[in-house]
Amino acid sequence: MVVVVPGWGDWLDYRLKTVLHNEVGYVIDRGRDTRLEDGEHFWRAGPRVELSLWPTFRAVHGTVLEGSSLTASYQYYWGLKGTLDKLQYYELEASIPLNSKNWNLTATFRHGADGPSYDEDLNVVDVGLSAKF
Repeated sequence: MVVVVPGWGDWLDYRLKTVLHNEVGYVIDRGRDTRLEDGEHFWRAGPRVELSLWPTFRAVHGTVLEGSSLTASYQYYWGLKGTLDKLQYYELEASIPLNSKNWNLTATFRHGADGPSYDEDLNVVDVGLSAKF
C-alpha cells in the first residue's frame, strides 16, 4: 500500500509505503556460517514501513532545500521456519540537490542485519554523489 498526500498544509509532501514481505529460501552451501545447515529451508515474513518527506513551503523555493528529501524505513521479519532468526533493520536517508536537479548529495545511515544470515547488527554510514541526465 502506498499513500501519497500532496500539499499537507502547503508545508510538506509525504509518502507512506507499507509492504508485507515474505522471504523463503534454501541453503545450498552454508559457507562458514555454523548456524545453518546445507539443504535447509527457511522462511521469514513481516512488515516493512517507509515514510518519505519533501519540504514544499515557500521558504525553500530557490534555496538548497528545494528538491530535498528525507526517508525513514523500518523492517522486521520473524523467523517462521529454519534456524534463521528474526531480522530487524532500519535506514534513514537525506538527499539534497546540488546547483541543479541533476546532481544530488545523499547521506544514508543503516542499522541492523540486512542479509539473510547476519548474526550481528551493522552500523553503516554512506555518503554519495549522484548524477541524473
